[in-house]
Amino acid sequence: MSRIVIVARTRMQHGDVCIGGHDLDRAFRGVRLLDRFGLHFKDDSPFQIGDLWNIRYRDRLCKPPHLEDVFVMEQRRLEPVPDLRQLIRRVAHPWTGPPAALFDGTTQSTASGASYIPAKGPLPKCSTGYWLPDRDLTPQAMRGRVRFSWTDDETLRHFPWVGIQQPPDRIEAGSLVRVSLSRLFTSDTAPEGYYVQISGVI
Repeated sequence: MSRIVIVARTRMQHGDVCIGGHDLDRAFRGVRLLDRFGLHFKDDSPFQIGDLWNIRYRDRLCKPPHLEDVFVMEQRRLEPVPDLRQLIRRVAHPWTGPPAALFDGTTQSTASGASYIPAKGPLPKCSTGYWLPDRDLTPQAMRGRVRFSWTDDETLRHFPWVGIQQPPDRIEAGSLVRVSLSRLFTSDTAPEGYYVQISGVI
């Protein structure tokens, strides 16, 4: 059994949620929880942000960059973490600065300003992480979704909000932002790749 702290719940299709966490007994390893059959949990899953669980899990055979998937074989709830942000800041190593710093500098931009990693790579060693943006991120509705924009004098980057929680009115510079990569996205109107999303603010 490992102590797993839950840090993110990301909205997916068909009532599924992507549940992200860290293994406190394995050097803060990032994990993405799937049930024992390899399916995503539903919205009524008991795993909530800030929870601490004892979980016995089995690694799933994964392809980069999504290397965090694990099968949950057994679970038991523990006392919640008193200060999740403090824990993450003490142990994790957030990317700091403009969007170009995300995922170890592997991201590119579409013509419209979406940040993504091309399918052909180079690929990062993870599909989740934390960002301390150097500028405020402002929300706007785009095609029925809330997206947060980062801008300077020359550049626009925008990121869809996919967290279960209501998006904030603004994400201030220096906030601890949970970012993740979509599964491989293929479209006739956008480059093929893994798109950067905002899963929440901690």
